[in-house]
Amino acid sequence: YLAPINEDVPPAPRSTKGVAVSLGESIVTSYAGRQRMDTVIVRLAHLYMAPADYKECTDAHTRLCLQAASEGRIRINAKIRRSALFINDAVYALLQLTQAASHRQPLYHISADEVVTEDQTAALIRSAAARQVTIDDQTVGVERCELLADRYFAKEFAFSARNALADTIPQIMRKMQGNIRKYTPDSKADAEENKSHLSRILTRLI
Repeated sequence: YLAPINEDVPPAPRSTKGVAVSLGESIVTSYAGRQRMDTVIVRLAHLYMAPADYKECTDAHTRLCLQAASEGRIRINAKIRRSALFINDAVYALLQLTQAASHRQPLYHISADEVVTEDQTAALIRSAAARQVTIDDQTVGVERCELLADRYFAKEFAFSARNALADTIPQIMRKMQGNIRKYTPDSKADAEENKSHLSRILTRLI
């Protein structure tokens, strides 16, 4: 997308996960209509947290942190813009919603006001790193806007994210650098774990 995605834009999933999420939203909407039940759908824009190990580095922001901590190199595309919603802010927003006596919309986007490009995120990571970090600029293509526009939630519930990347990235980097072994991908160990997991599944089926 070239502009932020608001709540009225029809979903256009491009991945298996995206299709599953879109189908889930459709089921909720359909069920609510048939059963006359009050439901609400919430989309969290680029949620991230301080991961416990490298396997939890599943979002764009912590993946860049992981590259810096484990490799000393960050690969970026400066034409990508995205928001950054820290998990503490997301929990607070959801608490506001669940404790409210009522809500006006069936669908909300919960997003932080802060919008950053990958080169800006990489600069924050490099300044917080305990080792020398090289930024590998792999910028290609047209500008991409990976943003969910919050047109309703912030206004209705007076919500504003309090945790900025400038504060959370140093915390994440300190955590990673303090126990680097937990944040170093181990392909052999992962393969053994996947093999063991598959074996347990097959045993149950047999």
